[in-house]
Amino acid sequence: MAQINWGDYSHSFQDETLKSSSSIGIITAIKAFNDRYWDDADGEVRLAHFAKDTAFLNARPKEFLIRSTFDTSKVHIFLHGVSRQNAGNFEFSISEYKGKVLVPFTSISKFTDKALEQQAVMPQMGYLGGILPEMGQTLIVDVRRKGSSKILETVAIKRRVLQPYVQRVQTAGNTKTFISLTLPRKSKLTLKLSSTFQSLIFQMENHPAAGTEYRLSRNGKIMINWKRNDAAKNLVVLNDLKKGSYNLAVRYPIQPENMTSVDFEMEPVWYETNVFRILAGLLLAGCGGAFLFLMLYLRQKKQAEQAQLNKTKAQLELKSIYAQLNPHFIFNAISSIQGLINKQDIVGANQYLTDFAQLMREAIINTDKDLISLHEELRTLNTYLKLEQLRFNFKYEIKVDESIDTYITEVPTLLLQPLVENAVKHGVSGLDTCGQIGINFTKTDNDMLVTVQDNGNGFSEKPASTGYGLKLTRERISLLNTLSNDQNISLEIKTQAEPGTTIEIKFSNWFL
Repeated sequence: MAQINWGDYSHSFQDETLKSSSSIGIITAIKAFNDRYWDDADGEVRLAHFAKDTAFLNARPKEFLIRSTFDTSKVHIFLHGVSRQNAGNFEFSISEYKGKVLVPFTSISKFTDKALEQQAVMPQMGYLGGILPEMGQTLIVDVRRKGSSKILETVAIKRRVLQPYVQRVQTAGNTKTFISLTLPRKSKLTLKLSSTFQSLIFQMENHPAAGTEYRLSRNGKIMINWKRNDAAKNLVVLNDLKKGSYNLAVRYPIQPENMTSVDFEMEPVWYETNVFRILAGLLLAGCGGAFLFLMLYLRQKKQAEQAQLNKTKAQLELKSIYAQLNPHFIFNAISSIQGLINKQDIVGANQYLTDFAQLMREAIINTDKDLISLHEELRTLNTYLKLEQLRFNFKYEIKVDESIDTYITEVPTLLLQPLVENAVKHGVSGLDTCGQIGINFTKTDNDMLVTVQDNGNGFSEKPASTGYGLKLTRERISLLNTLSNDQNISLEIKTQAEPGTTIEIKFSNWFL
């Protein structure tokens, strides 16, 4: 077997084990380092695990060995009174308490050698192996005679979890006040302390002889990395603590993964508090702030009043332009009827009058509306083009993008009609059946583009050649844009090299 250094281990056994060389008894060898973590509560292991387990207790000796270990070193098990000569009479097993069997009852085949016997000053003993329970686990080693179910010797080995418990916090500041707080048993605590207490003493319960390590962080930054406590073994003393959020973590070196953490906050002194700074700032800036507020208020009020006046003025001017467009349209319509009568086209004149009456009815209905649905605008345009088609025999086509809902989409009243009228009067009026007008409504992202295209000879954008309608339309668009910053309208006239004119009117952000 691989020998151990007997002097490096702490050995435990029942009192009768060494009574004679033939006395049967289990001896455990646990690293001596563990001794610094033992306490008087070791017997609680038996109470906690076995007190109510009558079946387990009845199957074993009345008194049996219970040991605790804390580090990652194996616990070595020896059987006193068993040597190569009588080992065939005994067998042992290793199992988890209330768990699976790790080693079923097996004959003893390993023994101490001369060197170990001289170190231990003991006769040859059987060696049952080295075991290491998982953290928090208890392993049971049983020994019995072959052919018998009665357990002669038992040992329970538990690997216990070690976690420091910060029991109290004591402090005395620069006043006569002294505080001593008893903390609840939790893995993480939070405290809030006055700025008058700049030194704290953390006291731990059942502190082992091996001491503890602690780490201190302030505002998320490590101030003191892991170090042994310099004061008494059960105290951590912190001095000269400034304002901020702290975290104190404590642990035992033998089990560094099991820590207890205490969060505490040192409040700032009164002149460092945000409340004081805010009050001081308000006090210093009070008069100036009030004066500035008054000036800004008066300025904003004046700007708001001016903006309202500008908006009212723009609306009045817009209504004035709209009022001019209606007579302009009516004048052109009556001129068209007169032309049919002069040509003795009574049927056409009657049809024109009927459509004109419908057109006038729609114009009167929409007189007070700033916006109408695209569906109504298309109906008006279609009626107007039918009227003009009776006079000039041209062809026209209106196309609307399928993605545009004509019932929901709105446009300014009578904005498109002067542009279409311009295409008729100055574009196709002299082309008879060869004249063509195309009106297209398309959607691009959130914009709507309307194009009015004819195959006439083009025109110069001057009052003499385009009449009054186009000029009023431009003025109207300009005023509409002043009333809306997000939805703008732009107008562009393109006279191409080939016969024809295209008028593009863009409604930006119209579908937002």
